[in-house]
Amino acid sequence: MFVNKDEQRKNRSIKLLKEIGINNCLDIPDIDVSNMCIRSKEDISKRAISCLFCIQASLENRKDYQFYINKLKKFNVDESVLMDYEKEVFSGEISDDKLKLVAWKYEAYWVLCWVLGFFTELRAPKEVCNFDRAIDFTFYCDNFEDFINKVNLVDTDKILDEFDFISRLYNECLNGKSNNEVCNSILRDIVAERYMALKWILYPDANWYIIE
Repeated sequence: MFVNKDEQRKNRSIKLLKEIGINNCLDIPDIDVSNMCIRSKEDISKRAISCLFCIQASLENRKDYQFYINKLKKFNVDESVLMDYEKEVFSGEISDDKLKLVAWKYEAYWVLCWVLGFFTELRAPKEVCNFDRAIDFTFYCDNFEDFINKVNLVDTDKILDEFDFISRLYNECLNGKSNNEVCNSILRDIVAERYMALKWILYPDANWYIIE
């Protein structure tokens, strides 16, 4: 269980929201901390690795995916491929629309890597992540053990702070009264991917498919 710091966390999030131009944010629902319990670094690592390999396979334009299938097996993360359309990547029969969905998973993978401690600052969701750097986190590892030995989980309070902010921003982009110019500058797709990844990390019963 986590120490309840709702009010402090809420004030931080509101300050950040106002800094990016969202002022009508006092009535955005608070996050529920009662059922939170962060997933293990092993589970988060497996999801991150499988996520990246699916993304990279999706960029092969329905060519030979065997390289990434072998990668999944080598790292022992094939069971961490959670989405149906991620599995379709390796069939060669995935639609263009679903391929785009897989490509956006870079942003979810980026958040997973932040939580795993591969970099320290998660910037405002105004621009896409550093793809080359994101790939290197995994591709410079020989196997799962090599990867997880480099993991240093971010402090739980920092994860909760980020989830509180992203949850409020996600609600605002989805249902809020702010003008479209502000929400579009934030890049709604990045917000959605960050929200999905963080919620999956913090709620052990959460299903990645249902969140999405």
